[in-house]
Amino acid sequence: MQKYKKKFIPVTNNIISNGGGIADALINIHKPTVNVKVIKTNVDVLKTDNTSMDNSEVPFGAALEIVLKPGDGYKHNGVVIKHGYLTNPEFIHSNRQWRLDSIPATQFVDNKFTIPAASIDGDVEIKPDFISLSGINVPTFDPNLIIKTQKGMLNVTALLPAAVKVSDLTGRTYYQGYLTGIRSFKLHSGLYFVNRQKVLVP
Repeated sequence: MQKYKKKFIPVTNNIISNGGGIADALINIHKPTVNVKVIKTNVDVLKTDNTSMDNSEVPFGAALEIVLKPGDGYKHNGVVIKHGYLTNPEFIHSNRQWRLDSIPATQFVDNKFTIPAASIDGDVEIKPDFISLSGINVPTFDPNLIIKTQKGMLNVTALLPAAVKVSDLTGRTYYQGYLTGIRSFKLHSGLYFVNRQKVLVP
């Protein structure tokens, strides 16, 4: 029997040697419309025809104009917009599922603002911020938040995802963002605000 030596032939026909590369891309598979939910405060969010924006169906990927209507004795102070796949965690396998955008009052003209089309990339939650006409933030109780304190510690639990701001009497912000579940803050003893609710940390 005759034996043959196997000859090694280098592989040159591959994606790298051909000047190619590999890139990951996220594909957004979506319905034609998305749902818009309004988290009610002392400011309502309306459509341009002055009907409520809450629980509306709007076209995916199209700019959306909103109108803020403050209640008596209040003025709006901008909005926080959460958009994307809201029932998911913020990240899945390092891929962002939703985003938070804070729109200050200075971006509104005659109480109107157009949410860019790029932000209508899934369901949308809108939470208006507000202040009293006297310029004093009005303390409010949010039944969605469970607030507990212990020495040097503040614990905030959101029963449902919520925009939360933790600040002190000087206006210094310790946290501002969208909270899901529980979050603990190490703080010095003193008076703080969780959104507009006064909290004393021992």
